[in-house]
Amino acid sequence: MKKDTMDRDIIAYYEKEANEDARLTTVARFEFVRTKEIIGRYLASGPLVIVDVAGATGAYAFWLTTMGHSVHLRDLVPLHVETARARSRELSIPLASTGVGDARSLPYPGGFADIVLFMGPLYHLQERADRIAALAESARVLKPGGRMFCAAISRFSSLFSGLQLRLLDDPRFEAIVDRDLQDGRHTNIAPDKDYWTTAYFHEPADVRTEIAEAGLVCEKLIAVEGPVALMRDLDTWIDARDKYYGLALKYMKRVEEEESLLGAGYHLLAVAKKA
Repeated sequence: MKKDTMDRDIIAYYEKEANEDARLTTVARFEFVRTKEIIGRYLASGPLVIVDVAGATGAYAFWLTTMGHSVHLRDLVPLHVETARARSRELSIPLASTGVGDARSLPYPGGFADIVLFMGPLYHLQERADRIAALAESARVLKPGGRMFCAAISRFSSLFSGLQLRLLDDPRFEAIVDRDLQDGRHTNIAPDKDYWTTAYFHEPADVRTEIAEAGLVCEKLIAVEGPVALMRDLDTWIDARDKYYGLALKYMKRVEEEESLLGAGYHLLAVAKKA
């Protein structure tokens, strides 16, 4: 798919169908909690300059700003940026800057940021060259010794969704899963269904390889939700904040780098460093 067509499809989807704040506070609550906890391990006490690339409507940007950091948000989707600006005014949480832009071309000088959040570009760039270009561009704006947090979607995520939600009853979704498993290039061939938009699903080893090709050192590759995301009672545990919620957090932290489990969930988070 050509870049311009792909970008239009993604923007149209997010401006019509998607609400990232709602996703992170409903169906993806465990992902949100785990991602913040992982990032939080690396936050210095002093104020940091953070660039949130593809930061959507600011879920992570506002969290980090309330901790005293200076956060610059960029996103490809104009509605996301407009929403982030409105929320900033509504919440009285001033972001350092916001703007519409592509992850492959950032408006910041080299060595600008202590941290880059790279929480969306690997999801939607189907071409390997584009993914590496976007990673390299974020690496450019990092200070030496700075860290990038790179989120990726597991190659097996649509299979898990198909089994959990019985989406495989639709032969079109079965065809999507077959293609995803083959080469990771996710395309919704059923426009009447919300089977997501143009995307790319990674095998764990490829996340490390692409980060290295962009000139960064991959310090850790972490399963965010891992097999916990597949548990039928997860929402009940989160709502109750009960014993099993605590156990889910405890044991995911314990096995988060277990190589044999990295793909057994929906999201991966790489911690990369600029040498």
